[in-house]
Amino acid sequence: MVFAVSYFDQSDIQAVHACTDPILILKVTGHTKLKVSSGTPDDEPMEKDVPSDQDVTVTQRGKFAVDRKMTEAMEPSEATAFGGWSFAADTGTLSFHLRNFVSPGLRYSNENHNVVEARKIAAVYAIPSSLIYVETEAIIANRLEQQKTLVATLTFDVHANRSVKHDTWFSPFTVIRSDGAEHEVPAVWPMVTNQRDFVLGPVEPGEVVKVRTGHELQTDAMFPSDGGLIQEDLEINFALK
Repeated sequence: MVFAVSYFDQSDIQAVHACTDPILILKVTGHTKLKVSSGTPDDEPMEKDVPSDQDVTVTQRGKFAVDRKMTEAMEPSEATAFGGWSFAADTGTLSFHLRNFVSPGLRYSNENHNVVEARKIAAVYAIPSSLIYVETEAIIANRLEQQKTLVATLTFDVHANRSVKHDTWFSPFTVIRSDGAEHEVPAVWPMVTNQRDFVLGPVEPGEVVKVRTGHELQTDAMFPSDGGLIQEDLEINFALK
């Protein structure tokens, strides 16, 4: 997709002349999309898309299985996605925070009053899933009188319950120039390190560019399991080098 010059707001571009910092982040916008499913057949997935930096939460709890027996106890499934993004202008840090919680629907005999023992052989009748996707766009200006290379430093941190299956996907960095030209830089790296620099390309003196990127977290309850919570935090810092 090619954007015209009008893609940039002229008031943002004019603001460059009022600042003397080498790199200036003029504006950051974005949205957070969430989708959750309880995993039960009669429940339609719930979705929400919030076009701001407001934190958002979506939860869906499942129904009991329709073929439940009088001698069965049931624990309904649950899927929750919550999080969003924020930008700290004082440090120039763009932060993503993604949280998913899943708990499967369980069924087990209630003839034995020892619930702890009964749950050990519980059957899973509903496997929930949660998805959260955060995408942002930053307008960045080079205030120096020489060409510099724009670099994005990513710091990634994850904490997960062992019984939760999750997939992480990083959107490429899309760099859009004021003349409409754009190129992509894949945001992939070996997960043995939690920090890496990504070279986004040269920026001319006084030039204004737009950088778009995103992060997605998909979570499911493994079979069998009690589910759990997964947390991912991503920080992005831009610099001219």
